[in-house]
Amino acid sequence: MFMMRKNKPLYVSCAFDGEIVYILTVHWMDPNKWITPWKRKRK
Repeated sequence: MFMMRKNKPLYVSCAFDGEIVYILTVHWMDPNKWITPWKRKRK
């Protein structure tokens, strides 16, 4: 059984090598802490 939290985005980072899909990380994303790539500072 798969259950999701209501109104909570699930962040899944994965990679594909052409044959196998690798799940790298999975966590519930906190929208209040999320910074879009376009708003991040570059060094």
